[in-house]
Amino acid sequence: MKNNVALQLFFLALNTANIIIDQSLHCNCVELNKEDCNVSSQWCIWNTTSSECQSYTFNCSNQTKETKCNIQSDLCKWNNGECVENYKVCSSFTIQSKCQNSSGCYWSKANICENFSNCSNYSVDNCPTQEWCSKYFGKCVDYVFVTCSQFKSMSTCSGFQSKSTYCVWDNNDKCTSFQQITDCSDLNNFNEEQCKQNDCVYENKVCRYPKCSDNTQTTCSAVRITGTSQYTLCLFTQDKCQDAKDVSTLTKDTCFLRTKRNYKWFNNQCVPCDNLIDSSFRFQFCFSVLLFLFIAV
Repeated sequence: MKNNVALQLFFLALNTANIIIDQSLHCNCVELNKEDCNVSSQWCIWNTTSSECQSYTFNCSNQTKETKCNIQSDLCKWNNGECVENYKVCSSFTIQSKCQNSSGCYWSKANICENFSNCSNYSVDNCPTQEWCSKYFGKCVDYVFVTCSQFKSMSTCSGFQSKSTYCVWDNNDKCTSFQQITDCSDLNNFNEEQCKQNDCVYENKVCRYPKCSDNTQTTCSAVRITGTSQYTLCLFTQDKCQDAKDVSTLTKDTCFLRTKRNYKWFNNQCVPCDNLIDSSFRFQFCFSVLLFLFIAV
């Protein structure tokens, strides 16, 4: 639990005159009404007996019926009248589809499920590109890293120079190695396409953070602060999308979800949650997409 996060975000909002919300955090379940509890089923469950929202973590031992236990067959199994953990290693999966749906397991040419070994042990159809293998002339082979500076044209400037850097054509007509950005201004020496691929806005030959004013009425919700899990809350007012200064216009139906579960509906108004808890979300940015494009194809 991240105590006092709501207070920290409140002071941050005062300093920036904007309302900053964080998608990696969510309101403590005990603070939620029934409606907001029911749309937070990843973490919360409504207790019909006590009429309150409670924290919920999936455990096999919580499943009291065999049918519900078996639905989670990759995690649980029914044994002697109770649902217990079903610990499995890759070799225990004898069906290819089950193997490929299990984290860290791959289906080999020998038709067995195993932890990753070598790229050459897998067919091109089951080539594990996430392990830095690539499909090459009908074979699964080790990915070959490139030297970006050797490419002399935009059309040939592609690939990874290392596991953390890839090739991009810059405004000086050179192929440059590039890594995940920390600020939109990192892209000022690159073209508009590269700027937009990283959720930034290209304007007057400068790459900048997106703003609420970039949106129309239908898209006016929140804009992400590039490279983070934080957003600036937007509201459509005076016929344009603007930075939200307060949440007074949000309703019982919009308060919780529009603020990405950082605010709650309480006493007929939208207010910050008292405690925000880590949602354990994993944010995947442009880099993972590029990995697929360069290696999987």
